[in-house]
Amino acid sequence: LPLLLVAAATALHGPPTSRRRAVRAFGGDECLSIKFVTGNAMKLREVEAILSQNGLPLPLEQCDLDLDEYQGVAEDIAAAKCRLAAEATGGAAMIDDTSLCLEALGGMPGPYIKWFSHVDLPRVLEGYECKRAYAQSCVAFSVGPGSVPLVFTGRVHGVIVDAPRGDAGFGWDACFKPDGHDATFAEMDAATKNGISHRSRALEQLSNYLKGDADLLVALCAERVDEPQEPEDRFFFHRRRKEI
Repeated sequence: LPLLLVAAATALHGPPTSRRRAVRAFGGDECLSIKFVTGNAMKLREVEAILSQNGLPLPLEQCDLDLDEYQGVAEDIAAAKCRLAAEATGGAAMIDDTSLCLEALGGMPGPYIKWFSHVDLPRVLEGYECKRAYAQSCVAFSVGPGSVPLVFTGRVHGVIVDAPRGDAGFGWDACFKPDGHDATFAEMDAATKNGISHRSRALEQLSNYLKGDADLLVALCAERVDEPQEPEDRFFFHRRRKEI
């Protein structure tokens, strides 16, 4: 199967007909399992719920890999980590690289927020009048080793509250209140958060993209769309961003 994935991924660089032949190369009766690289089981459940909400319940399998960390633009980081994930798992892989960007700090910590898990974010901004921030999710998907990753970006603007609020969610959810809402992510129920979050915006784009590739949906054992649309041309990776 890995060799077929490599051949298929190489062909996916070509025109639509080549991509269709590539997906058929997977062969067999088994679904193409997507490895979702994360050590956070709560994030996996959230991603599965959002994909189902978008009518695309993909067969995700949690894979806790210690991938190399990169510096740079968030979308570049996501693409690079997704390439590593596909090579390490030998198949289709997906990652979600999350950023929290504080306006008062010039956008930091950004994609390095995972290293700030022990930091009291409201206290960091005590000396600053500006509490503005935005949450960003870069979801990267690769069909297999050697394939050009697709990167979909969702962004939500809001503020860092004066003190953590709420017990739901994970990470810094209790510190971030999205614009237009009185509650932090951690004060919202799952359905509400999943309908407005940065992650839901990125996964909605991924879902819409995959729904337009009928052959890939077949390989994933997902439902074929009635009128598939051809995927857009992509270079190093596919970039899209939505904002409030």
